[in-house]
Amino acid sequence: MTHRLSKILAGSCSSQVASSMLRSGNRRFNDTDARRTDLSKFFSIPLGSSLIYSTYLGGSDMDWGYGIAADSEGNAYVAGLTYSYNFPTANAYQDHATGYGAAFVTKLNPSGSAFVYSTYLGGGGDWAWDIAVDAAGNAYIAGAAASIYFPVKNALQPAKSPPNDIYHYQTDAFVTKLNSSGSDLLYSTYLGGSSDDSAWGIAVDPAGNAYIVGFSQSVDFPMQPASPPFSSLLQSVLLGTPSYI
Repeated sequence: MTHRLSKILAGSCSSQVASSMLRSGNRRFNDTDARRTDLSKFFSIPLGSSLIYSTYLGGSDMDWGYGIAADSEGNAYVAGLTYSYNFPTANAYQDHATGYGAAFVTKLNPSGSAFVYSTYLGGGGDWAWDIAVDAAGNAYIAGAAASIYFPVKNALQPAKSPPNDIYHYQTDAFVTKLNSSGSDLLYSTYLGGSSDDSAWGIAVDPAGNAYIVGFSQSVDFPMQPASPPFSSLLQSVLLGTPSYI
């Protein structure tokens, strides 16, 4: 019996002509150098490789896919940054960007032929770096938020930290848990101090605890427990200067 390993990749490309299962034919873009998120799924087999699907994902401005995960059913979850006000949405928690430059989260079915959901998240300088998925299909997104309007719910830190320099436009990390249908936040929080902070990676254990790694320049990065339902920081450490969390 031949065993096959499914691999899913995400990235960006600047080609303007593509044929895909979500979008086919030629498309005109308003920026010839604009990048599009490219999502590919293929099977790696002993004697070669077989492409299952490959698709562009984006609008008329720049779009990047930074993080990708898959669940046990083969659905693909992509998170990244879009500058497109017409980024494709479906069954969205947030169907429009609240400013220029927003995070996005997209879930594709196993064949890549349809969205399960696709949503903006924030806007005005927010982007997602990584994504993880639990056994129930809930998505955990980690990134950086420059805007003060990033969506929060059941938040450990409900507001962006004020900057330590009024001339410095700093970012806080954010951590968001999105339900399996993409229709609602289970929790969403800023995470940071008075200087630049960003969450670069996220993982989730079987109990639903989220583990975040990233970058902090804040001497007042949060180190204390908080109130339920985002019940506590079980462990938070700063390493080096600037620091990685």
